[in-house]
Amino acid sequence: MSARFVSPQPVPDEKNVWDPSEGLHGLYNFWGFRGLDGLVSRRLGGGSLIYANVLMRKDGELFVKEDVSNRGYEYWSITRAELDPTNDPVEGMLCPQRYPFDQAPYSDTSRTRTFGEAARRLGLEPFMTKLAVTFANEGEVPVPGNPIREDHPNLHDQRRYTCRLVGECDFGCNCGSKNSLDYTYLSEARRHNADLRTRCVVKAFEPRDGGGYAVRYVHHDPEREGHKTNTSHLPLHTVTTDR
Repeated sequence: MSARFVSPQPVPDEKNVWDPSEGLHGLYNFWGFRGLDGLVSRRLGGGSLIYANVLMRKDGELFVKEDVSNRGYEYWSITRAELDPTNDPVEGMLCPQRYPFDQAPYSDTSRTRTFGEAARRLGLEPFMTKLAVTFANEGEVPVPGNPIREDHPNLHDQRRYTCRLVGECDFGCNCGSKNSLDYTYLSEARRHNADLRTRCVVKAFEPRDGGGYAVRYVHHDPEREGHKTNTSHLPLHTVTTDR
């Protein structure tokens, strides 16, 4: 017996939005500012759940301290060389890989081909960037849908699989191929006995006498989903931290 993986399409309605005052506990939280809008994630793993997995480092020559073509004065107080020592361990944790397929039947991914053709028409040479996606276990030939080997169980205690080329990374990854923070840093934190709390929104934090901080937050009860809530009346909870 064989089975074909079918990817569910995201439901385009307001239930995808996070606004507990309106009873909405969805994934996406929109931030609107004058001339700028932001889309962030309200789930365990944060923005890593809805970004496109691209791990590119800014070229060293772009860290400038000059007027940039009449677009204003750009001043970078640090250099690429100063950032690399912090980028290296992050990359080691996220384990990026480049898209590995250049032969049939997996090479005909239309978006990859179209972007490459567009770049060449502009006289540019496309290249594969590093992606925080597991296409293959170390030392193995890439095959979509193979079980991913993990040194320790992830915090979801779920089996993960190599990328099945679904192409919906920005909506999350049902296969567990995406090396988002819940599978990397947060799973490692849980393994070291970290207390992870979901549906909590920090309202304030302040320094404590003698060092450390007090963090005050509210908890959004899942039972209130679908019901309007006066969030200003939610009780404040407090945790303290040394750092």
